Amino acid sequence: MPATVAALARQNVRDLRSFSLDFGKLVGRENLPEHLAPQRIVDLMPRLGFHMELTEAFASNIDDFIFNPFGNWKARPQCP
Repeated sequence: MPATVAALARQNVRDLRSFSLDFGKLVGRENLPEHLAPQRIVDLMPRLGFHMELTEAFASNIDDFIFNPFGNWKARPQCP
């Protein structure tokens, strides 16, 4: 998230809102990443015509909670 936020800042994209959610209540505290960045809503309206929410993968068991219309589809692993 820090690299993404820095890249957006270089393009003069600003945060509309930054917040943290307690995903531990949903996925179990043992499944949370150690350092989860706050979620952000950024203003892409002038460039793309919409606002975008940015968040990191909030759980190691995210496939158990994501809507999956494709049966055996799994979320891609995070790129390093």
